[in-house]
Amino acid sequence: MAPLLPLALLLLQGASAERVVWQGGLEASLEKAKAEKLPLMIAFNMDGEWANDSMVNEVYREAKVVGRSRKFLCLVASKDDHEAVKEGDRSVCSRFGSVTCEEHKEVEKAARRLFLGGRTLVNAPQHVFVAPSGQLLFRREWLISAEGLATLMARALKEAEIDPGAVAESLPAGSFDREKWLEAAREKGIEKQRDRLERLVGLDHPDAQALLEDEFERNPGPGRVEVLRALGEPGYERALPFLQKVAAGRDGLLRRHAIISLELVGSGKAVDPLIEAAKRESDKAILKELLRALAKLAPSRKEVADLVYKRASDADARLRANALVAATDLDDTARARELARKALGDKSPDVRACAVYSLGLIGEKSDLPRLAKLEEKENDFKVKVLFLGARTLIESEGGKSPPQGYGIALLFFAGDDIPHDGTWPPPAWVGKKDF
Repeated sequence: MAPLLPLALLLLQGASAERVVWQGGLEASLEKAKAEKLPLMIAFNMDGEWANDSMVNEVYREAKVVGRSRKFLCLVASKDDHEAVKEGDRSVCSRFGSVTCEEHKEVEKAARRLFLGGRTLVNAPQHVFVAPSGQLLFRREWLISAEGLATLMARALKEAEIDPGAVAESLPAGSFDREKWLEAAREKGIEKQRDRLERLVGLDHPDAQALLEDEFERNPGPGRVEVLRALGEPGYERALPFLQKVAAGRDGLLRRHAIISLELVGSGKAVDPLIEAAKRESDKAILKELLRALAKLAPSRKEVADLVYKRASDADARLRANALVAATDLDDTARARELARKALGDKSPDVRACAVYSLGLIGEKSDLPRLAKLEEKENDFKVKVLFLGARTLIESEGGKSPPQGYGIALLFFAGDDIPHDGTWPPPAWVGKKDF
């Protein structure tokens, strides 16, 4: 007799109409997408982590996300095995429904190869959007709200020229209650204020954006940072003019936050202004953020690649380290791999660490002997943790999770006191050399 499944799994069996329905087989889905003129949304997911669980249990069940998903071919990419449950007349994965574990495992391998340069480590949750032609539109890493994902989906429909009117205002003109939101601003507590800012952005309304900009001007230091962080919502193009203005301003800290928020919005419209800024920027702390943002936003642009590779030989170790990290996002994976191999001999432990980190993402099994030899000579404990993580990822081709220290490497070695993954606020120990 089969063991009894948890109640949540039993409920999941009949819930296909209330959640995203996943397709099996990436190659077949690409053919279907082309024939039926449908874009693809590929959702990378992993087990045992709260943000990934939140996507599965909450976001993929929200009515707005479910409704918009019907205009896509949706695929889930997961390398993990789960129990099987009955859904109609077939057995499917208990975590995702619709598909079997073998199907979502095959999607994970194929999607990494076709759209992520074959990298072994994929940050999850992550959403990859593909045009009906098979061309990568854009991708977004880490946790995202249901409102944020629905906005991203609308953006994909617009960019794929499937539904140009998909990105619409959520409120009719003149219906924004400014006094209500100003009253809410008087509530005490940073968490309440962050929630309020997030909800204002979620309205995607010109009056709400105007209020956010007014609050930025009224608030001193920390309050301004909170507004900039809130504006860094995937697909929220309404914030682009304001973020670009702050990114070109005089305050170094605010400029850095604005650049990273532009990266998180993920719009190609920000690329040309950021390229011009990077060409003339002399502040190394700001330039490192520009390199990372540009590589994410325009991985196929030659101008971006030239900027990144130029800084890979900069006299400043922090710029060399960040150029290595940025290069892993560029489309030319082979060149990025060679750059990382060369940097393994850098005099700076931070640069060596970022080289090891990069090889964990894009390295090949031929790199293992080189890493093992260097690991024997390495005296820095934190770099040794990365060697272990890189070897684990390369040996298993991304099939195993790296040690915990590997995942937080960039906070130490690339100087990410402002995380590029959208998390906010950063942990209290960010920027410290010891842990």
